[in-house]
Amino acid sequence: MQYWHTFPLTAGDEDFTVTGYELRPFDNLVILEGPADALTPVVQGPTCAAADLDQDNAVSFSDVITLLAAWGDDENARFGDVDGDGLTGTSDLLEVLARFGETCGE
Repeated sequence: MQYWHTFPLTAGDEDFTVTGYELRPFDNLVILEGPADALTPVVQGPTCAAADLDQDNAVSFSDVITLLAAWGDDENARFGDVDGDGLTGTSDLLEVLARFGETCGE
């Protein structure tokens, strides 16, 4: 099962007129392990794609800048949210730095 985030796209005006929507996959996966009568959830961490905030298939300096731009900004926190908790914070920065230099696929 794949979960998706839906982000509104705005016209950039003062009324925040919505012009469309963008779908992004929710990268934090939960896998159930064990026998059918005793499944245990195992949370998987963020993927390389989650740390690739500018979606250029590499975790680089521009991803760090994107994350820092969203830091402390409640309205735009989702743009730096790597770990899927709805906030841009220390754990997100650590994940981007841990994956710095990785290529995330084409």
